[in-house]
Amino acid sequence: MKHTITFILILLLCKAAAFAQPITVKQDGSGDFENIQAAVDAASGGDTVLVWPGTYQENVHFTEKNLTLGSLSLTTGDISYAWQTIIDGNHSGSCIWIDEVDTAVVNGFTLKNGSGIYYAQSGGGFIAYLSYATVKNCIVRENNTFGLGAGIYFEHSDGVLSGCIIKNNHSHSAGGGICLLNGELIFDSLNPC
Repeated sequence: MKHTITFILILLLCKAAAFAQPITVKQDGSGDFENIQAAVDAASGGDTVLVWPGTYQENVHFTEKNLTLGSLSLTTGDISYAWQTIIDGNHSGSCIWIDEVDTAVVNGFTLKNGSGIYYAQSGGGFIAYLSYATVKNCIVRENNTFGLGAGIYFEHSDGVLSGCIIKNNHSHSAGGGICLLNGELIFDSLNPC
């Protein structure tokens, strides 16, 4: 009997964890957080950070946390939210930088005005270092770097690009749109970039 009760409690805890609510980011204050970085800082590995439409002027960075970061495209399947949910790097670093992450998913954002942060300012829009990342349904545009990969930069990292628009990015070195160093990048053939 004691083992049965323990087993049932474990099952209930696992079931509750499987249906954990995402951490919400809404600029109007009605979510859990008003900016993305604060939500990422509060998140634990395996969490989902769900971002409502708006322009977020910030540089999002997460290290050693397996996270899913998505706009409402993630939950609704409506990719038009990518145009409405903007991470503006404000020319002060990468829009999104993931570092030493086993599994990251970024879904449904416009990443613009990034200037890169790592390795002589590489990776203006998105950078993955020592990580595995899936970047899906994102618009990566108008990013500029003096280093490599103004739009997307993967170093010692692997990943998947799916349904992304990568345009009007400029590197003063190499890889205006995408730069891959020591890794593998797969382009989704069913949802091409």
